[in-house]
Amino acid sequence: KGREAELAREREAIAREKAAYAAEQAQKEKEARAFVEAVTGVQLQEDTQEALRSGVVLCNLLNTLRPGSVARIDQSTQAFKQRENVGYYVQACKALGIKD
Repeated sequence: KGREAELAREREAIAREKAAYAAEQAQKEKEARAFVEAVTGVQLQEDTQEALRSGVVLCNLLNTLRPGSVARIDQSTQAFKQRENVGYYVQACKALGIKD
């Protein structure tokens, strides 16, 4: 019985840690989303991941902060063009000295 109680306490502690981590991540996402919306002036309608997937918002964010950082932003809905946008964003970040 003692071992079962100990395992139950450990599972509860792990569940509390997971819940705290999830809450912390949700708060960070909320803050990041608010920052992006404030800087770009664009209200992100979808969930955050979906809103950023095309790379357009990320490129526009960087160009707002540092004009001309991303020279080309493709508005296409094709996945490979969206990946290119994200690649342009990452390249521009590296050029500005932002580390991976």
